[in-house]
Amino acid sequence: MTVEPQDEALWKRRFEAFALVRLSGAIFVLGGLMVAFKNPLGDEYPVIGALLALSGAADLIFGPRMLRKIWAEQDQ
Repeated sequence: MTVEPQDEALWKRRFEAFALVRLSGAIFVLGGLMVAFKNPLGDEYPVIGALLALSGAADLIFGPRMLRKIWAEQDQ
């Protein structure tokens, strides 16, 4: 079974997109937690940090699922 260069390039781009989505979600979670617990400038920052952490968690959970759904539609 041989893999065509076109298919290999497609899967390489998909893997990079998947990794980027997961990495960005992890960065948002860690950054949000850091802002929420550090409280750098005032009382409103823990709320902003919590929102960043929640959006990052949603990105970690639902981002790969959305990519899989999009790719499944493209493959049909």
